[in-house]
Amino acid sequence: MKKQKVGRNRARKQAKRKAILAAKKNQRTNTALSPVRQARSASLTFGVNYCAATANLFDIGIGYVIVGRSIPPAKVATAVFLVDVYCLGVKNAYYIDYTHEQLLTLIDKLAGDEGPMVDVTPECARKIVDGSVAYAREFGLPPHADYPAAYALFGDIDIDACPVEYEFGREGKPCFITGPNDTPAKIRKIMRTLNQSAGPDNFDFILGSEGF
Repeated sequence: MKKQKVGRNRARKQAKRKAILAAKKNQRTNTALSPVRQARSASLTFGVNYCAATANLFDIGIGYVIVGRSIPPAKVATAVFLVDVYCLGVKNAYYIDYTHEQLLTLIDKLAGDEGPMVDVTPECARKIVDGSVAYAREFGLPPHADYPAAYALFGDIDIDACPVEYEFGREGKPCFITGPNDTPAKIRKIMRTLNQSAGPDNFDFILGSEGF
């Protein structure tokens, strides 16, 4: 009888270990889902609770667009875009789950870096991102590699609902403003692309400030 009891206990422990391992494996599988799928899932399930952009984005040429959808109980599916409306389109982007506190801290930090952040409608946020990417692609300049994941968080937001008309480029042509993370090789590559696509006299080039 005692041996049978020990055997049953061992079987229960083994079953428990298997269940724990299965749970961990499932968690890893969910974590391993592509960011695009994670963002798309959030867009289908949760509404937009945060949506902001750099207030003087079209005056300085580069700034941020942020979109967040609250995920109960305490997370926010967040897309962050560094948008160059003068030339490069989406220069940087990422998708991440923040806490509400982390997201508010980020917004405050970005406001300190690039100037005040203001609320915008989700439709206008997407219109800014869409327009900047389309403009850059006219000159052979693709968006950042992580753009698809961040962009997926927009879901089915309709840009036609945004009444604002945005003008991309500066004074009718691309204006390439360098940033501190742009290596000499990257700058040369962009310059070659612009020379070929726009023409040597049809774009401007400015050494950017350290804030970029």
